[in-house]
Amino acid sequence: MKPRLARPLLAAIVGGALAAGGAVAASPAYARDVPVTADESSSPSPVVTPSETPSETPSETPSETPSETPSETPSETPSQTPSETTSATPTQTTDPGDTQKPTGSFRLSATSIWTGQGITVNQNTSEYGDGANADSTVTRVVNWGDGTSSRFASATTTWVRHNYKRAGSFTIAERLTDAAGNFTELKRAVSVRTAPTAISLDKKSVWNGERYNVTVRAVPAGTTSYVLYWGDGFYNEYRWTGKRSFPGHYYHYKGTRSVVTGYRPTQIAYRNANGLSTPVTGATIYVKKDSWTPTVKINKPSSSNRLKSWKYVTGTASDKGSGAPGVWVFLEKYSNGKDYCLNKNRKWQRVNESTWDSVCYSFWAPTVKGKWKFKVPAGLGKGYFWASAYAVDWADHRSKWKTVEAKITRS
Repeated sequence: MKPRLARPLLAAIVGGALAAGGAVAASPAYARDVPVTADESSSPSPVVTPSETPSETPSETPSETPSETPSETPSETPSQTPSETTSATPTQTTDPGDTQKPTGSFRLSATSIWTGQGITVNQNTSEYGDGANADSTVTRVVNWGDGTSSRFASATTTWVRHNYKRAGSFTIAERLTDAAGNFTELKRAVSVRTAPTAISLDKKSVWNGERYNVTVRAVPAGTTSYVLYWGDGFYNEYRWTGKRSFPGHYYHYKGTRSVVTGYRPTQIAYRNANGLSTPVTGATIYVKKDSWTPTVKINKPSSSNRLKSWKYVTGTASDKGSGAPGVWVFLEKYSNGKDYCLNKNRKWQRVNESTWDSVCYSFWAPTVKGKWKFKVPAGLGKGYFWASAYAVDWADHRSKWKTVEAKITRS
């Protein structure tokens, strides 16, 4: 039987998401017996990978803040994790026969940090004591000066660490208390500052998917890397090598795949030996709303009956707003009473109405200066041939399907 020469029945691209390296999507509906429809539920999902970095390719990760690493590693593992509380020194029972106060000293990992970073108090058993009494009889409580305190583990080489959430000058005070209730306080002053925020952008507003340049103008001494938070739930960490300017992030999705629009703060955090600072806003960019639908065209060769004219399927895609990064292409052929489409491996596979949805796939063809092309896999041959495509833009709008058909009679 001969095929129906209407354009193929292009119902639904299932899971039509962009993917790097030529991703695939499901196919239109079977072309033989159902009307032409278009499923608007799927859309491309370009991988958010700002690969142009100053020194290395950053990895894009979830929106959680990178973990901090303590700036100084203790010589021995604490036997007990110190708990941070707001309680004061435990009550001691006074022994009137013991009036000697404990003595000691402690070391700090730093005396000046940025908000979000931490300070470690280090103290081993040789750095405190209570005369002839055992070290285990001395309780050690550190007051961090911001309303919180931590308790050292008993009689071990130990350390406690605290992260400061606000800027200011604080006094770290350790109280050593013996079993008789005698105590000594050891104090050190620390400074907590807000990290610098000198960031500049070369554009004030962008479309979804539009590139721009960002410059980090202030990188404090001792910085090993900095993290840029783009304001849409994504961030990138860059190793500090001396290069300050590089292409910025492109805005597409946020959260559960809703398209990003509106004002987006660009924040920066610095990492050094004391950990990662609290992110601070350095610049803001506006992501414009795209209200246009892209268009797609497929070129039909002048000698469309010649097989050699179909080495590639080519066309154009355009958009008035954010731009069309590419199109989804679907191919079908019919010869000797048999129907074929491309499977997920880009191979021609025979199908019928019951196998159409599970076998047939569409493939991504990126645009370059508004033009696209897709290589037709080997095995096309003589017979009827349909090439179909639809375009998508960065704001997830998609065009209608376009189809060209040809009857190939000559090589």
